Amino acid sequence: MTILCPASAADLALCLGWAIDRKTPVALRYPKMSCPSELPSFSEPVKAGRGILISCTEFAASLSPAEDVPVPEKVLLVCTGGMYSEVLVAARTLLMRNICADIYLLRFIKPIDEDYFVSVTAAYTAVVLVEDGYKSGGICEFLENVLKKHGFTNTAVKAFPDRFFAQGTRTEICEDAGMSSADIADAAAELLSPDEEACGSQTVNVVYIEKAGSN
Repeated sequence: MTILCPASAADLALCLGWAIDRKTPVALRYPKMSCPSELPSFSEPVKAGRGILISCTEFAASLSPAEDVPVPEKVLLVCTGGMYSEVLVAARTLLMRNICADIYLLRFIKPIDEDYFVSVTAAYTAVVLVEDGYKSGGICEFLENVLKKHGFTNTAVKAFPDRFFAQGTRTEICEDAGMSSADIADAAAELLSPDEEACGSQTVNVVYIEKAGSN
């Protein structure tokens, strides 16, 4: 079974087209929420087991460091498509604190090109893995173990704890689970500066502009 987790309408269309061409079962996980604003990277061709690396210069050019400015520490926020909106806000929050943060959309939950994933993370000081599923036995826990096998230990996993959640809005449930954008930004900041105060109080609001019928 192949499992994909697209992040946007364009990404979903590409993943669906790819899935139709397969001769084996393929499942697509897509959240019940508004489609985020499109980025050029969402239109990258689908490659089995590989995701999409989105540089902060693409989603927050005005907040990103200049190309000729050395960046001593960078964090990579890895996520399933369903958590992209929260991760995007977290990345912008980190950039406001002068922490360079890129995003890697998994696109695939199964299979995973482990060698490619490890090569992507090699350029970063810390990696935070975020998924809209349970932590125990989830893809992010698996990927964290992959990184540890390759000697990369400065990681954190943000996923849902194995307990009952009361009904509520998406925002309320994410906050209850410690999965809000502020929580994700805090986790990244603590990996880079574990002795400093977390950045959760400094959140950036993002407004998504969508075309009619994009849901």
